[in-house]
Amino acid sequence: MSNVQRPSGHGPAPSAAKERMWRQHVSRHGRNKLTVRDYCAQAGISEPSFYAWRSELARRDSVTGRPARNEPKAPRRTVTSKPRFLPVAITPLVASHVEVVLPSGLLIRVPAQDASALRTVLELLEQRSC
Repeated sequence: MSNVQRPSGHGPAPSAAKERMWRQHVSRHGRNKLTVRDYCAQAGISEPSFYAWRSELARRDSVTGRPARNEPKAPRRTVTSKPRFLPVAITPLVASHVEVVLPSGLLIRVPAQDASALRTVLELLEQRSC
């Protein structure tokens, strides 16, 4: 067994034969309808080792840019026409009224467009707070 450390520092580097064997297991599992548990029992391999190797192989493939063997390549999408956009109109938010809730729970609602009514309510509230 080799004593060469992997860059991630997780123990000795596995042999190429071991990696090929696990790639075959991951690929075979991907082609059948068995659960991982059933596949591992049928193949006589450890379920935790299968998960660890599947994860490790996916990590290695992502680093090298190599597609995973058990996953089909995603079909390339071609754009044949320009994207279509719907017209959007943005209107300002108009408040229909202003609400003032007093500590007593009293709710005062004044039409937002009626500036004189709002001014009167505010004056009355200021007088009351003195």
